[in-house]
Amino acid sequence: LQKEVVLLDVGGTLFKTCRSTLSALPGSMLQVMFSGRNDDLLERDEDGRIFIDRDGTLFGYILEFLREGSALRLALAAL
Repeated sequence: LQKEVVLLDVGGTLFKTCRSTLSALPGSMLQVMFSGRNDDLLERDEDGRIFIDRDGTLFGYILEFLREGSALRLALAAL
């Protein structure tokens, strides 16, 4: 598994995670983005973090789901 640390700027919210976490769901957009084949296409912010123009708060739920497998379901149930 790829354990490379990835620094992200998602809508101004900063995250630090592993490439393997972002690639955990086969066939997902994140898996394609962080497979290593498209690194030259990833947009970076002024500090070198990979920039994703999405809501950082919501992305936090996605990241927890990728890490734990159930956080997204819990967050949606709370709505």
